[in-house]
Amino acid sequence: MARVQLKNVEKTFNKNKVLKGINVEVPDGSFMVMVGPSGCGKSTALRCIAGLEEVTGGSIFIGDEDVTSKEPKDRNIAMVFQNYALYPHMNVFDNITYGLKVRGIPADERKRRAEDAAKLLGLDGLLDRMPKQLSGGQRQRVAMGRAIVREPSVFLFDEPLSNLDANLRNQMRIELRRLHQRLATTSIYVTHDQVEAMTLAEKILVLRAGNIEQYGTPDDIYLHPASVFVAQFMGSPSMNMIPATTDGEKLILPDGTPLSGVAASDIRLAAAPSKDVLVGLRCEDLLLDPEGSVQVTVDIIEALGPDTLAYCHPIAGKAGGVADQSAIIVRLPGTRRPAPGDAIRLSVRAGHGHVFDPASGLRCL
Repeated sequence: MARVQLKNVEKTFNKNKVLKGINVEVPDGSFMVMVGPSGCGKSTALRCIAGLEEVTGGSIFIGDEDVTSKEPKDRNIAMVFQNYALYPHMNVFDNITYGLKVRGIPADERKRRAEDAAKLLGLDGLLDRMPKQLSGGQRQRVAMGRAIVREPSVFLFDEPLSNLDANLRNQMRIELRRLHQRLATTSIYVTHDQVEAMTLAEKILVLRAGNIEQYGTPDDIYLHPASVFVAQFMGSPSMNMIPATTDGEKLILPDGTPLSGVAASDIRLAAAPSKDVLVGLRCEDLLLDPEGSVQVTVDIIEALGPDTLAYCHPIAGKAGGVADQSAIIVRLPGTRRPAPGDAIRLSVRAGHGHVFDPASGLRCL
């Protein structure tokens, strides 16, 4: 096991700077997920750690060793790819052990490691099968087995579940988490799926256009987003954003109605950069309330079993009317389903509002 450090790492392709001074430390034995939209630089960062891409600037450390200029084979890492990368003419055992054979590991040691990995991954009875005889989930387990037998200091995962269907993704997420708990090997995982990030990670690195937007635990990211981008990218549905103004003591909706439920200390601090603010509200923090200050009309209902999502639009000119372009999503108990066209009032769960500066997009704290 080993910690991984990126120190001011930059990467440029044809004068296009893809990574813009990334500084992050992944603690020894932790599971860190890099997440962000397409083109944010997450896969490039992973490939730089693996040594598959040369960095343009900065340094990469694995443990206490500077590996910036080392070849991939000399970094003691193992990588699991999106497309499995299995040899179609080799059976499961040979796919798992081929890398060890190339490195000159004795046959009895290869056999021991393969059997241990197969037992860990539930592949015991499949070692003689060919890849074409396996399901997608089984192929991904073989790819993970090939990584495990290397006994690396660091595991790297490049969107390994994106080719699987929804049920298999859920199953493999649980298996990956269980595997990490057993092996306790430093792991870095890349995905664009915020659900994977929230459920797998001990630490999440949110990237945007080659920059770090936020680095923290899943709870930090979800409960205390550093920017509008993080607030809306992490969490499903995205956080509602309602424009408002503040006099330093209260938040005021566009029609002049005060909005309660946001801490007064946050409001006072939010008044510093500008009187105009964005109020961020998670869908589960908006409550049906006949006395609520936000009045909306229900457009669409999504029944999800235990929950119901109500997609609403503000009622302009009525109490608590907000900007017309601000669609509002509310999570309700599955048994409480207003009908499309119903006018409902909402209040904010006390202490669960977020205030952002609309100019910079940053959280006002």
